[in-house]
Amino acid sequence: MSIFVGKHALIDAFSELVVLVDGCMTAGVQLSEIRNVPIFSYILTGKQADALREICVAQGWPIPSNRGIEIDVRYIAHVLQSRDTKDQVDTSFVTEILTAAYCEYGIVEINKTRNQQAIVINATKKIPLNGAKYYGMAIIEVQQEPTGNVKLAPKTAYHATEAKLRGIQNKKNN
Repeated sequence: MSIFVGKHALIDAFSELVVLVDGCMTAGVQLSEIRNVPIFSYILTGKQADALREICVAQGWPIPSNRGIEIDVRYIAHVLQSRDTKDQVDTSFVTEILTAAYCEYGIVEINKTRNQQAIVINATKKIPLNGAKYYGMAIIEVQQEPTGNVKLAPKTAYHATEAKLRGIQNKKNN
C-alpha cells in the first residue's frame, strides 16, 4: 500500500494505478482477481464543488453528499481501453490526461448531452501529442444511491482540442 502526500501525490497515485491496471490487463489478469484493490479519491476544490452545486441546483439534480470522486481499477481500465481503442495512445499519455483533468485548476461545466453529468476540464495545462496540444477532461456523474446518498462517479476521461473546450464553455453561456 502506498500513501501519497504532497504536491505530486495525485500524479503518483494515478501513475501507480495506471501501471498496475495496464500490467494486469496485459497479463490477462481479471480486475476481480486483484487482491487489496487500490483506490483513492480526488476531492473537488471548494470552487469546483461550488460550481457543481450551482449546476445541480440549476438543473434540478440532487446535491452530492461530499466532494470526493472515487478512482478505482474499473475506472482506470475503462479509460485505458477507451483511449487505446479510439486514440491508440500509451499509458503515459493516459496518465497525463487523468492528472490534467483532475487538478485544482480544473473548471466544472455541465455535460449538455447527458443527464446528471458534468465535465471537469483543465483549461490551463496543455498536453502535447503528435505535434498537437490537448486539454484533459473528465466526465463525472451525480448518482443517487438507493440509500439516498448522492455521490460523484467518474465515467470517463479523454483529451480534447481547444475548439472542443471552447464549444463546451460556449454551450454554458447559451
